[in-house]
Amino acid sequence: MKLFYALSSPFVRKCLVAAQEIGLRDRIELIPAAPSPVNRDATVVAHNPLGKIPTLITADGLVLYDSRVICEYLDDLGGGSLLPPAGPARWSALAEFEHRSGTLGDRIDIGTITLGCVLGYLDFRYAALAWRDRYPLLARWFETFGARASMRATRPTQ
Repeated sequence: MKLFYALSSPFVRKCLVAAQEIGLRDRIELIPAAPSPVNRDATVVAHNPLGKIPTLITADGLVLYDSRVICEYLDDLGGGSLLPPAGPARWSALAEFEHRSGTLGDRIDIGTITLGCVLGYLDFRYAALAWRDRYPLLARWFETFGARASMRATRPTQ
C-alpha cells in the first residue's frame, strides 16, 4: 500500500497511528505530498481528484481518501479491532471526551486515536489556546495516550 502524506496533517497521523496499532504500518509505503488549495500536488491529484491527503492506494490499486474511510479500510484489513460495530457504540465514540476521560483508560479504538491526533494537533499548531488548562482530565489522559509508541512515531515536527 502507498499513502500520500505530510507529517503535519492530523488526518494523516490518525491513519498512521491506526495502521501501527493494527500492525499494518510496515505494509504502507509513505509518499511525501505537498497538497495546497492553490498549487495542487499533481502526483496526488493524479490519484485523488480532490488533491487532498491522506490518500491511500491499496495493494489492489484501489484509491481511498478521507481519514475515516482509510481507517475503516485498515481496520477491516487488520481484523476489525478499532471500530465498534455499527450501532450506538460507534456513533458515541467521539462524544463528550472531557466528561468521559475517566472512562477512556487504555482504550485503543478509532475514537481515542482521533482524539489523540486532534489534541496533538492543537499542541502542534495552536499551543496558545492552552486547551490543557481548560480540560485537565483530558490533558491527564492525553499524557498517557500521547506516550504510546504509535503516537510518538507520528508526532509532527516543524
